[in-house]
Amino acid sequence: MKLKRKSVSLIATVIAVTALPVNMYVYAEDETITSGDYVYSVNEDGTVCIEQYCGTKTELDIPETIDEKNVTSLGEKAFSDNKSVNVVRLGAGISEINEMAFLNSVALKEIKVSDDNKSFDDVDGVLYSEGVKQLLVYPQGRQEPSFVIPDTVETIGISAIYDTLLEEITFPSSLSAIERHGVSYNTRLKEVDILNTSVDELGDFAFAYCTSLETLVLPDELLYIGSGSFAGCGRLTEVDIPYNVLTIGQNAFAATGMKSVVIPSSVEEIGYCAFGYDENLEVISDFKIYGVSGSMAQLYATDKDADYEYYNNFDFEAIKEIEGVTGKLRAKKEGSIEYVTENNEAYIVGYDALEVNPVIPSEIEGFPVTRIYMGAFFTSTAEKIELPNTVKTIDRMAFTDCSYLKEIVIPESVEEIGDEAFAGCSKLETITLPVSLKTIGKNLFDSCTSLKEIKVAEGNTAFASENGILFDAAKEVLIRYPYALTEKEYKIPDGVKKIGEYAFLDVKSLTSVELNKVTEISMLAFCGCSNLKEINITKEITTIGEYAFYDCNSLKSVRLHDTLTSIGKDAFGYTEKSDHSGSMLMKDFKIFTDKDTKAKAYADENGIECVTNSIEIMGKNVNKGFFAVVIGAIVAVIAVMVSKPVSKSIKKKKAKKAREENKNRVAESLNDASDSEGYESVLGGEEDDDSDEEEN
Repeated sequence: MKLKRKSVSLIATVIAVTALPVNMYVYAEDETITSGDYVYSVNEDGTVCIEQYCGTKTELDIPETIDEKNVTSLGEKAFSDNKSVNVVRLGAGISEINEMAFLNSVALKEIKVSDDNKSFDDVDGVLYSEGVKQLLVYPQGRQEPSFVIPDTVETIGISAIYDTLLEEITFPSSLSAIERHGVSYNTRLKEVDILNTSVDELGDFAFAYCTSLETLVLPDELLYIGSGSFAGCGRLTEVDIPYNVLTIGQNAFAATGMKSVVIPSSVEEIGYCAFGYDENLEVISDFKIYGVSGSMAQLYATDKDADYEYYNNFDFEAIKEIEGVTGKLRAKKEGSIEYVTENNEAYIVGYDALEVNPVIPSEIEGFPVTRIYMGAFFTSTAEKIELPNTVKTIDRMAFTDCSYLKEIVIPESVEEIGDEAFAGCSKLETITLPVSLKTIGKNLFDSCTSLKEIKVAEGNTAFASENGILFDAAKEVLIRYPYALTEKEYKIPDGVKKIGEYAFLDVKSLTSVELNKVTEISMLAFCGCSNLKEINITKEITTIGEYAFYDCNSLKSVRLHDTLTSIGKDAFGYTEKSDHSGSMLMKDFKIFTDKDTKAKAYADENGIECVTNSIEIMGKNVNKGFFAVVIGAIVAVIAVMVSKPVSKSIKKKKAKKAREENKNRVAESLNDASDSEGYESVLGGEEDDDSDEEEN
């Protein structure tokens, strides 16, 4: 217990010490000199630094010289704790002012700067750096309840607006930084709105002990909330921490009125006692932490340090965060529906009921439900879901692993469906894509093992369906072949030029696919088609993507042509190891191709057997040499078979020619003869010879 007290004391000391602004500059040596109302030191260059004003004047012109030395700077305690001076005028020679020079100068109302001064400016008695870029001192004695910071200011300096009577401060859009104690101890300040600034870092104790602060609006750009930034802001009961914040420092929200906090998943570091501790740095017993499971929020809820007996045991509740158009959004809940609102629209981000046929609202908080967010119905037990006609977008994985889902009605308002939106809906048998649908993501129906038919509403200009198979509108790209079709052979339609990604993924029924006029096979197109034995990679095909035929264990060989110009990683010949630890080459897989081709290079790179001296005949790969021998033998046999008839034909033609010549001679001799019987005898003899010749 003593150790714990020591721990608290140590942390409290850190707060106390850090609460005091630290020197930014060192102007003087150790020795000081008193001259009239001034205590000063001499700088290294021989000029004077005023260390303290000891007089009682209400208006004071800083002297240009003291003891004939030029006055150039104001030290740490120059006017700190002064209770008399109302107005200070700075001459042209002042070039350096310690950030604590006017601290607790409670009567001070104005700091005036000479027009000739090159280091500082004033606007209505408020001190700034030259050019009004950095606000340096807002006089503590001013009585105005409100202050508008000029729109040129980029930085609020250390302790610049410290312990004032201000109730309202307007921060300009030009503001990019608030330094340590920049606006601390302003006990009347009720609201801080820096949403429209570009502040990305709040210095330590930036708004500490603004005890009346009730409303806090932080900018989206904020990355760092320093130690004690809002410590002691007792009326601050809630804060919306932006989703870009990376670091929240020690004691950042200690001793506030907060009973819970939502810590975004962007936060990577949370310091000791940042949330859930009172003004004595004792644990607030009923404090609650909300955040994403496994994030720093959950770790902080049980953070501990045995050396200091620092043990958090806050109640933690997991919440959802989603990425909207304007940034990250925090989910709300209405009944079984989790949702967010943005730009006057509502998105459904979660559903946790066990209803078989849930009713999905068309509006929430008066806003139309336009989006089903990623994973919203993940593992839902619903059997039928009918979406309202206000929904425009179904995000990726919106209905993933809805293993009981048999029917989903997609309204004509839906224009976009994301990747794997229905993956794992294993009982879904048919689905109709609406006429309004313009784009769909990848692998939309992964593991929809009962899917038999994908329909497309008539009139859709982006997609088409034929025999339950999904194509683009022109039917040039085959997008998805349903798992549950039972055909063993399939011929790609004539107009199809491309097989899309995942198009036949894990289809088990097919043993043969004829690619027809396809020119491109995308990645993973036939991955997991374990019964596919035949695929004709035609000469038209120029591109085969990564893993296109991965895990096609029945495909033992493939012929690839020299027209193939691109072949992706593990496109052929690879399968998954039985223990799912990675890939391995299939045993005895072969690639048939020609030398000096992309296919030959792929085979060589992957250690796949490659046969180059072959030709495909009637679906069979035949050695070119053997084929030449067979062809030669066939030609010889044919030559022998045709040679005998040719010889007979030639002899016949010669005999016929001789008979014709003989016949002509006989005719000529008969012209002189008168014995008709002899004529007939001669003719008869000729006819007999011809007949004999025909028989021979």
